[in-house]
Amino acid sequence: MATPRGKRPSRRRSKEEEQEPTRTRRRDTKSAGKGWDEWKDRNKDARNKAGNRKRGPAPAWRVRLDQAFRLYTDDVELDDYKDPMDFMPTQVLLRRSAPNDEVWLQYYSAWVGRPVISNSWNGEHDIPDLLYIKWVEELDNDPDKKSQLYARSQWVAEVWVLDHFHAIEKTSAKGNSYTVYRRCVPTTRKSRTKCPHCEAGHPRTFGRKFHMSLFNGQHDALLKELEKYEDLCFNCFDGALEHSGYSCESCKAEFEVNTDSDGLVDEESVEFYEENEIECPECGVAGYAEATWKCVKEVGFGSGLHYEDGCEDPTPGDPWDMVLTLEAVKGGRGSNLVVRDVQPYDKSNFPALDGIDESTPLDLVSLFRFDTLKGQAGALRLKDNEIPIDLDTAQKELDAAISNYKADLIAEASTEEDSDSVPWDEEDEEAEE
Repeated sequence: MATPRGKRPSRRRSKEEEQEPTRTRRRDTKSAGKGWDEWKDRNKDARNKAGNRKRGPAPAWRVRLDQAFRLYTDDVELDDYKDPMDFMPTQVLLRRSAPNDEVWLQYYSAWVGRPVISNSWNGEHDIPDLLYIKWVEELDNDPDKKSQLYARSQWVAEVWVLDHFHAIEKTSAKGNSYTVYRRCVPTTRKSRTKCPHCEAGHPRTFGRKFHMSLFNGQHDALLKELEKYEDLCFNCFDGALEHSGYSCESCKAEFEVNTDSDGLVDEESVEFYEENEIECPECGVAGYAEATWKCVKEVGFGSGLHYEDGCEDPTPGDPWDMVLTLEAVKGGRGSNLVVRDVQPYDKSNFPALDGIDESTPLDLVSLFRFDTLKGQAGALRLKDNEIPIDLDTAQKELDAAISNYKADLIAEASTEEDSDSVPWDEEDEEAEE
């Protein structure tokens, strides 16, 4: 009889086989003797040793992921990697950890399932860069392909999240222990339940240090958000500041200025006092004048809108040095950060920052401006035979470029002059001329 297509003919068992117990047809592990048990025990020991093996320092790309802070909009799906509290308005304090006491540092990065730093900014500068080399190779092979290896400009800042965090110990599938941090869940009007992390007894500290990266559009949107706070009086946080004149920095005697039709200091007076040292007629001390301010408050609506005098101690300030309440909102194809509130950073208004090492700022240059070539190769998952350059020689060139970059930063800080944000060689300077 023909066998149906796709099936094998079954072998008919002999009478002797039919009389044998069914279990004898399976593999009898007991009959394997000591060898089988020894192999299982030996393999088990090897697995345990692999799980308990001391791990070296985490690669730079892993550090970037673990220390990253991001706020999410409501349409983003919650998963095990996101803290549910990151969907809510959050109080943060931005720190001046970038070179020359700046808040933000620009860098270029690509995402290939993990972040990869571009040393050369997509070949803009002559610096060893595996990411750029692999992108050029990919482009040569397929010019029409939309490559993941093309780096995008981003801005990074050190940020302190002013909230309570729980340290939760977990164990991976391989037996490795690790710690995740989750923010304390508040009791709300709609939810009277207590924080599950508090109920579980996980240790709690206040404050955590992160880095926060924004793409160009997000960075510009946040700058625009903070523009409305530039004229805010940081004494009463209610009025707006108006430039009323100039005074002696020593004795506070007011200097004579000209005003425009709106009663504000005119441009001619501003230019004169900003660019010249003045000898005070009252105390005789010579020096640059100090700007004075007036606080005014907006009162009423519509045709009844008018301005009244504000507080008696008008104080200018920098919103970047204030506690910002940030929230993520939908914007374009992604999300933007909006500022819900601004307040001065007064330690007496917050619990002790026992979760933050205040003495050591994040090294943003080492983490984001450059990456070692081995670090790039690891992030790109390149095997040795897939690396098209001599790593040792190229790394020496990269180390020299990093040294020049840091030397330029020191020179820029000492002379207070603008310089390029990356080291240029002579050819670049000639090209600029």
